[in-house]
Amino acid sequence: MSTKTKTNWEAWPEITTVDDVRLFFRTLLNHGVNVHPDTTFDEYVTNGNDRSFTADETAALDDRMDECFGVCHDANVDVYGVCLDIFKEKWTAETPR
Repeated sequence: MSTKTKTNWEAWPEITTVDDVRLFFRTLLNHGVNVHPDTTFDEYVTNGNDRSFTADETAALDDRMDECFGVCHDANVDVYGVCLDIFKEKWTAETPR
């Protein structure tokens, strides 16, 4: 799935709070990006093996991810735990009961 036309990733605002980190991960996941904090955005590809993001989008998204790490570090919060919580939130909402 291509994410190129769904969100203006280059205009994503600076991430300055843990809530911003949550919103960033949630938005990526809701756009079909199986996000992992350690994966650079140039590694994401579509089912057709095309790049999911342009070079400019990749640079912007990698900058935002660096901010996620910094914000979480400063807040003494585990960035991986925040990401996992967002995945759990989505799985819980999508799992039939």
